[in-house]
Amino acid sequence: MLVFAGVITELFTHSQIAVTLNSEIAQHAAEVILVVLLFVDATELPGGRGAPGEVAD
Repeated sequence: MLVFAGVITELFTHSQIAVTLNSEIAQHAAEVILVVLLFVDATELPGGRGAPGEVAD
């Protein structure tokens, strides 16, 4: 059902979606999302147990 709805939506709004996704605002939004994702990924510690040098219980 969702695939059918997606096909119908694409048929009627293809040019409008393409213009929106090709805009400078969409590019900046994608860059911000990428920065946040990379920062969060870089700050995760292996094992997920506290700060480096911290003794685990």
